Amino acid sequence: MNVEVGTPGFSPHADVVFVLLAAGLGYWWATTRIAPASRRQRMWFLSGLLLVGAFSSWPVHDIGEDRLYAVHMVQHVVFTFIAPPMLLLGMPTRLVSWLVDRPAVRAVVRTCTRPLVALVGFNLLVGLSHVRAVVDGATTSAPLHFGVHLVLFSSALCLWSPVLNRAPELPRMRSTGKMLYLMANGFLPVPIVAALALAGTPIYRRYESAPRLWGLSALDDQQLAAGAMWMLESFWTIGAVMIVFFDWWRSEQRNPATASLPEHIRRRPAAPAQS
Repeated sequence: MNVEVGTPGFSPHADVVFVLLAAGLGYWWATTRIAPASRRQRMWFLSGLLLVGAFSSWPVHDIGEDRLYAVHMVQHVVFTFIAPPMLLLGMPTRLVSWLVDRPAVRAVVRTCTRPLVALVGFNLLVGLSHVRAVVDGATTSAPLHFGVHLVLFSSALCLWSPVLNRAPELPRMRSTGKMLYLMANGFLPVPIVAALALAGTPIYRRYESAPRLWGLSALDDQQLAAGAMWMLESFWTIGAVMIVFFDWWRSEQRNPATASLPEHIRRRPAAPAQS
């Protein structure tokens, strides 16, 4: 029987601090020397960095690695669905163009950010990250755990790029394509959620033998992880689709000559006043 314990002891995670400082200083240098960023862009990027830092540090990281799979799952959602679009929204278009200026870099990034490649690649990697051997290995090996997070985060940047990118060098999508793309990405994780939620026994040995926290059994923890993945990803996806839809709607109303909505639901001009 697993022992009920408290949260893991404090760990400074100096590697996380180093990576965040390097990213922040690199962004500051790039936006002062290469491409100025607006105040809103700076806020987006800083918020994304702080979010990554909060979920990569004590106590969240330690609980997710040593105690609860549900917390580990929330980490993954933050690293793939929430932080990447925030960071991309903080990137000035000129800076993105500068980063892919070299032909070899541009070719690789263009390929990885093509919508079909990004969508399929991201979801395949997410599926692999839930394989028992990967989860058990990553939660007992810090270098492997870092590698898994790095691969997922990088693939998430590729996933969100076609939706948010404004640089002409990289693939872009129309609003209707963005909505279909986001909805497809919202449905693809369903088999993973179902496998975790419907399993009658714990899947991962690491969390089955982990010290218990907050009265959750290993099976309860696994089902909570499935629910967290489904709910958080669904809400974030629905929100993103709604933002794209209303942005498209507003642009259609500003340009009625190019409206693509059916005639019967287009905004009609007001009737002239009767004299």
